[in-house]
Amino acid sequence: MATPNLHLTLFFSAGLSLDYWQRRGMFSREVALYRRLTERGVHVRFITYGNASEYAYAAQVPGITILPNRWNLRRRLYAALLPLLYAPWLQRTDVIKTNQMPGADGALRAARRWRKPLVARSGYLWSLHMGQDYGPAAERRARRIEQRVFGAADRIVLTTTQMADTVRERVPTPPTASPSFRIMLIPIRLH
Repeated sequence: MATPNLHLTLFFSAGLSLDYWQRRGMFSREVALYRRLTERGVHVRFITYGNASEYAYAAQVPGITILPNRWNLRRRLYAALLPLLYAPWLQRTDVIKTNQMPGADGALRAARRWRKPLVARSGYLWSLHMGQDYGPAAERRARRIEQRVFGAADRIVLTTTQMADTVRERVPTPPTASPSFRIMLIPIRLH
């Protein structure tokens, strides 16, 4: 059972929005976990990269607070300012969570700024995809972000044992935490 009055803030992947999830047919799947959490008394907030039109999704995600880029700031500026733009909500959150690695560095900055625990979730190794799609320089940049985020996370949520092994190999574990304590495997169900 979830802890009542817990506040969880989800940082969307860089550039993504509820509208994107809807257009790609991912909306129901992506919000399912957070709907279940709200049913158990958890207060959920979504920090998205969409504009003020994101508020139109409020009826589809009752109990979830939508925090979009209502200022229509350029993506990089918005990402850089997120820990300050949503300071009142981030100060009151209990946990900050990433959705994927792209944009997770913003969640890490917010977690550090407001001294909140960070849950780093990743359904795939971003650095591998960046290397395949954009070459070695992009892979190195993505790997540095992965190492920084995974290394600072209080919990790491991954989808496969292979990913967990790779993260354990790449990210030095602080002496006070064992990798098996920090990494949680959440397998993907393929139906």
